[in-house]
Amino acid sequence: QMERILTVNRRAYESFDHYSVEEIRQLVKIARAKGYSVNPGWVYPESYGLAVAVLDERDQPVGALSIGAVASRLQPDRQPKLAAALKAEAQALSKQLRSLRAKVAP
Repeated sequence: QMERILTVNRRAYESFDHYSVEEIRQLVKIARAKGYSVNPGWVYPESYGLAVAVLDERDQPVGALSIGAVASRLQPDRQPKLAAALKAEAQALSKQLRSLRAKVAP
């Protein structure tokens, strides 16, 4: 699935210096290991982002929750704490989605 997404979005990531195919593969590997992704100012130098996936009943991503902030607010020492808070909210949202889908499923 990742390879398909890379192919479809090739033009988009090739316009940024930090988004080669190999770099993206490495970033996905890191995000999977941590359970969250971080953009440390690659698009705009002082604009950082941190995100976690919202999963459906098959544990497939259906969305994400994210934080965008200036670099000083998302430094490496704060990222795990903020990621934990986002993960808790994403898990709660996933649970609600599963419950809603169970109610409307035939």
